[in-house]
Amino acid sequence: MHKLRERAIGRFEGRRWWCLWASCLCLCIVGCNIEEPIETVTVPLSRSGLPIKEATQERMVVAVALQPDASWFFKISGSTRALAEAESAWVDFLKQVSFDDQGQPVWQVPTGWRAISAVSDSPMSSRLATLVIPNSFRDKVELVVSSLGPDFDRLANFNRWRGQMGLEPITANELDEEIGELEYRGGKFLVFDRSGEIQGGMMPPGMGAGGQAAMSAPVQKELDYQLPSGWTVNTTATFVTLRLEKTSGEQLATISVTALPEKMVTWEESIENWIAESGVSLSVAEAIEVHASTETVAGVEAKRMDLQGAGERPRSVSAVMFVSDGAAWFVKMSGPPELVASSQEEFATFLASLRFK
Repeated sequence: MHKLRERAIGRFEGRRWWCLWASCLCLCIVGCNIEEPIETVTVPLSRSGLPIKEATQERMVVAVALQPDASWFFKISGSTRALAEAESAWVDFLKQVSFDDQGQPVWQVPTGWRAISAVSDSPMSSRLATLVIPNSFRDKVELVVSSLGPDFDRLANFNRWRGQMGLEPITANELDEEIGELEYRGGKFLVFDRSGEIQGGMMPPGMGAGGQAAMSAPVQKELDYQLPSGWTVNTTATFVTLRLEKTSGEQLATISVTALPEKMVTWEESIENWIAESGVSLSVAEAIEVHASTETVAGVEAKRMDLQGAGERPRSVSAVMFVSDGAAWFVKMSGPPELVASSQEEFATFLASLRFK
């Protein structure tokens, strides 16, 4: 019995050592497959062998020349570095611009610049010319000359350009700080100059994202109206909902109908623009107290403002604003004071005829 016990213990010890040896072998095998920790090394892009594309910020400069029959835009766009390098050239270009007896701009193309387009055959196009400005960076820099009607809304257009540059809109109280000035032969440009990230590409003045007209909101309603005697419809005015014109000798009066989202512009901001357009020396509060009234237009109550022009180049403004289905509608007659005054009955007839289809 004692010998049987010893043999049993021996077999047990043998199996234990065999299991121990097998376990060590398994650990060795598994250990060979354990991945070593991955070390992350940061390599500068310049040493990586990858192509380097330098990030550049965009800049837009729009010089606006307000003429009796049109608003002219000289818009320069491109990278901030290229515009800074060529700044003396395009500033000198703007300074030498003049306007002939027909109100058309005249300029000399600087040496090295290249004209890539002239007047378009399309009556819907407001672009007159495109000039390419050379620079050592070989960045695309263009100066586009275009025009719209004389009814230039400073706040709406400056905010439109700010939106194109990815900037937040401003209020009418901030507008004076936003507008720069630059003299040209015979007048002064109003200048927009901001840098940012262009949103959705560059567009003509007065145009917003998606090609919508700056002065026209995406309103589904259509207007029905009676054309006043002596007035004609300007069918090429694509940046307003409707534009009517009346001439008397060399004078021109216009009636424009525009629509904007209700929250985009306030009554007070609109008055501030009309004060600037007419040249009167009034505050917004004074204008409201003395020149504001109410009437019914298109079946709803409308606010009205009448301002008689003053200054060297006076323009009178008669305008109404009313809200319908989330859209703010503006109907404005403007022009030389004498012509606007003599056209008040026709303006009243037009307002009374307005209806939504």
